[in-house]
Amino acid sequence: MGNGNVLVVGSLNMDLTVRVDKTPQIGETRVGKTFKQLPGGKGANQAIAAARLGSSVSMIGCVGEDDYGEELQTALRKETINIEGITKTRLSSTGIALITVDDRGNNSIVIVSGANEKLDSVHIDKHISLFDQSDVIVFQLEVPTSTIYHSIDICKKMGKKVIVNLAPYHELKSSIYKKIDYLILNKIEAQCFLKLPDSTVDTLEEKLKEIKDQHIILTLGEDGVMYVYNGQSFKYNAYKIRARDTTGAGDAFTGAFASEISRGKGIIEAIEFAIKASAISVSREGAQNSLPFLKDLQKFKGNRRIFIE
Repeated sequence: MGNGNVLVVGSLNMDLTVRVDKTPQIGETRVGKTFKQLPGGKGANQAIAAARLGSSVSMIGCVGEDDYGEELQTALRKETINIEGITKTRLSSTGIALITVDDRGNNSIVIVSGANEKLDSVHIDKHISLFDQSDVIVFQLEVPTSTIYHSIDICKKMGKKVIVNLAPYHELKSSIYKKIDYLILNKIEAQCFLKLPDSTVDTLEEKLKEIKDQHIILTLGEDGVMYVYNGQSFKYNAYKIRARDTTGAGDAFTGAFASEISRGKGIIEAIEFAIKASAISVSREGAQNSLPFLKDLQKFKGNRRIFIE
């Protein structure tokens, strides 16, 4: 079994992160503790997560012709990620994310998509060979949905496995879900997906179980992960970790999961592997800075929480 080949079609952002003792309320001004400018974007984060865990990774995305764009590409090159699929555009500046992280490690994020919105089917078709070379193709929703639809159609024609991280949530056309092999979403995204705002995990579980022929992975932070498929649900507990920063934890999970699937591992093995990767991630600051290497997972020995009730 080889290292597996992963292609990520998605976003690249520069993360502008401020740490505060408490997230400000509407109309409130608080004094920040620190400010950092770090490479990010869900697509780039997931690509790096998979690469650090042993997969051969390529990425298709779009940045502006500016310093941020150069820095984001340099970060990917350092991780030995193939960036021939990344296009530079003069039509928009590189995407940014404004992130606030409080003392408990919780974050709030505002994204300005910028060049990510310029990724279209023309860019995809120009790099069709990257699809052919890959075992698994990973998507998130920080690029145009029309581009995602086009790309997934290509994947299905080639018989490739498709992973979609439904974040940040956008409503997709119903027909596309039949073409997705693995759907990864968190509680808030599940509430939006099912149109059940403020619903409990139990309610989400019952509704997700009604969906047929769809591998659904519901991430629940410190409460673990739920895997739902054809009327059955399986629950996996998280590790007891003191969170320093939850930014990028979902990307660590998705990238790790994709890495294992690309190597031909089963879904349960991939989930357990991804839980461990995300646990390490939340114990560190930043998004890409927090993403673990394979040696980190091999050395990690954390205590598990009790199973979700």
